[in-house]
Amino acid sequence: MSPSVRKHLTKIAIALAALAAVGFGGYAAYEKFVIKPSSSCANCRSFIHWQLKDYAEANGGWYPKGGKDPLDSLAKCVKQSHEVDHFTSHAQAQPLVAHWEKHKTFTADLCCHRYVEGLRTNDPGGLVLLYYWKPTRWAHSLHKTKAVGRAVCFHPPGLGWDFLPEKEFQERLAHTVAYLREQGRIPAGGGTNQPTGK
Repeated sequence: MSPSVRKHLTKIAIALAALAAVGFGGYAAYEKFVIKPSSSCANCRSFIHWQLKDYAEANGGWYPKGGKDPLDSLAKCVKQSHEVDHFTSHAQAQPLVAHWEKHKTFTADLCCHRYVEGLRTNDPGGLVLLYYWKPTRWAHSLHKTKAVGRAVCFHPPGLGWDFLPEKEFQERLAHTVAYLREQGRIPAGGGTNQPTGK
């Protein structure tokens, strides 16, 4: 191989290596600033509305209840495995589907939402029904916010979720828990997996 061909191939190899480095760096930046696969997906979670509505219509107006814990109750509104991924992030979808197929329930380490058990379709609007499990800046997997808070699905469930700053979320959740206590609907063990805010 002549020196000029070698020099030309070396330049091509350096250019390809530089492009690969830029590509990997760009993808890392994309994952850090633009997308967060471990956060819930706005599109996927929009389907939860239909599952809860259908369940309540078939069960006298009650949203899922009576499981061993709130997430076990929530799993009752799932009829087929392709519905499971609505309840978690893209990063956790396959493990949660596998768990649900085997046990027909959800676990806190695989489901990124928490469920407030004990509500009915005729309860006042604005009560917290579902929420993201921890404070975050991500309203969903493609939307980073400046505030720290949680994505929340209020009763009655709709296609969209709201992102509330953490203090406002805690106040709304406390109001929901107080309402459920007044109605005598807090199940044994608390029933809400109420966060501490820490």
